[in-house]
Amino acid sequence: MTRALIIFLKYPQLGECKTRLAKTIGDVNALKIYQLLLNHTHQITKNLYVQKYLYFDKSNIDTLNWEGDYKIEYQNQADLGGKMQQAFAEVFDKQHYPVIIIGTDCMEITSQIINDAYRQLNHYDVVIGPAKDGGYYLLGLNNPSPQLFENMEWSTNTVLSDTIKKAQELGLSYCFMPVLNDIDVEEDLTDNLRLAIE
Repeated sequence: MTRALIIFLKYPQLGECKTRLAKTIGDVNALKIYQLLLNHTHQITKNLYVQKYLYFDKSNIDTLNWEGDYKIEYQNQADLGGKMQQAFAEVFDKQHYPVIIIGTDCMEITSQIINDAYRQLNHYDVVIGPAKDGGYYLLGLNNPSPQLFENMEWSTNTVLSDTIKKAQELGLSYCFMPVLNDIDVEEDLTDNLRLAIE
């Protein structure tokens, strides 16, 4: 059984990505930021010794042409929890254990953090990478745990605490990776990202 990494992402198309960020910096700059985030995600994952799955938000004729062994899959049309639950179920069904999911919103995540998360899954049922906004940038599981994704208020500052509560109720052991910052709104932009759009 091989380890797997799920990457949730969107195609980099004008007006269809980083929409919250685009409200203040415009669609063109939001697309530039998203392309930088995608590039960072590619750079930190392409050499990981795991099976990698790119889960796009919808089918598209375009490709990203990422170097590395990436398989293409598509998210279903449920809420974020339903999408993640489906992706985990599909990848577990392919006999991958453990499985980690990340998005493309975090410039601070590194290959080392992802590899450390896999190592922690030798000792814990669940590994969580907390985001400063109260969500998480990484979630790792040793076994399917669909209840972690049910009846959640997604895109709120209680996602992390609600996930922890569910893990406790299910009797799952868990640990945390470093707290990092997701890029969702203009206030999240680092100096380097701001320079990229000036």
